[in-house]
Amino acid sequence: MKTSKKELFLNFIKTQHDWIDSSTLANYLNVSTRSIRKYVNEINSNGEFILSSKKGYKVNLNNNCQTKVDSSENISPDNRLNLILKELIVNSNGINIFDLSEELFVSPATIEGDIVKANKFIGSYNLKIKQSKFLLKLIGNESAKRKLMSSIIFKETGSDFLSLFDVQKIYQEYNLTKLKENIIYILKNTIYL
Repeated sequence: MKTSKKELFLNFIKTQHDWIDSSTLANYLNVSTRSIRKYVNEINSNGEFILSSKKGYKVNLNNNCQTKVDSSENISPDNRLNLILKELIVNSNGINIFDLSEELFVSPATIEGDIVKANKFIGSYNLKIKQSKFLLKLIGNESAKRKLMSSIIFKETGSDFLSLFDVQKIYQEYNLTKLKENIIYILKNTIYL
C-alpha cells in the first residue's frame, strides 16, 4: 500500500505553481535527478503533461493533466482500495458506485470486488461498507473513521513520510514550526486530540 516515488513526484508537482528544478525534486523524493527525468518521460508518454525547461519542471496547465495522468495505469489495486476508503470517509452521505468506477477508470464489478476486500480490512475498526442499490456508504462511528484514515495515511507514506525539517527546506518562505504549533493548538481545543 506504499505510494510509489513516481506518484509522490506527481502529487508534489501538481501542488506547485512555479518551475521546480530537478535537484529540488530529487532532494524532496530522495532520488537522483536521473530518476526525475525518467518519471517525467513516463508521465509524458501519452502527452505533454509536465513541461520542462532550463528552469525545471511544472504541470502543463493547458493540458488536462488531472484526468489522464491519474488513470488506472498509475493506480495499483492497494492504492485504489485506499482511494475508495478515503472517498467513503470524506463523503459521509455515500458515493455512487458508477461515479467511483468512472473516476478510478475501472468497472463497477472491480469496485464491488474492492469493497469485499475493504470490508475485511476495516472490520477490525468496527466499520462496514454497505451497498444500497448503487450507493456505497461507510457505516461506523467517527472516531473509528478517523483511526482508519490515520492508518491509511501512515501506510501510504511509510518511510517516505518527511520530517518537518525536510519539508521546511523545501518551503523556506513559511514557518512550518509555527504552523505545526497552531494546528496542534486548534486540534487540542476542538476535541480532536
